[in-house]
Amino acid sequence: MAVVFIYLFAIQDNSPIVYYTEQNQGAPDGLVHFEIAPNDDLTNKFNSIVRSSSNQKNTSSSSKTPEVSPLTFEEGMQILQHSIYKDCLGEDSQLVSNKPQRLVISAFSGARGINYFTLTLEKNNQVRIHAEIGSLEGGPRDQFNAGSHIPEYQTVTRTGSY
Repeated sequence: MAVVFIYLFAIQDNSPIVYYTEQNQGAPDGLVHFEIAPNDDLTNKFNSIVRSSSNQKNTSSSSKTPEVSPLTFEEGMQILQHSIYKDCLGEDSQLVSNKPQRLVISAFSGARGINYFTLTLEKNNQVRIHAEIGSLEGGPRDQFNAGSHIPEYQTVTRTGSY
């Protein structure tokens, strides 16, 4: 039997993301389950397409915004390690998406699935962190399956020296 891959190209929280599944039969819950695509080339090309499309829209804009250095994966990890989410990170944290104003980092949390952290640069050197903590059911937590009382959002000041 041939393996079939299904890819889903999406914009999630204003960031491009590529999901995939190898599922070829119905799951017991009747749903199709997607994971973040491990193919970096595919993800990078999709990011490039979305970025070039967004740059074409922005070239006609006359408003000027001050230049702010983009978030890097290393800085994002340092911010997370000093946040309320530090205990939700694993050694295998990965960069999912990187845009100048937004960074998405994933961290595998064992049986609980994958945690996703979206770091967004805001005004006055503020970084807003949005946490999607995995659940035992394999999806994002909600009020019924939240194992901890970790807030979904935290805003911190970007200091550049962690």
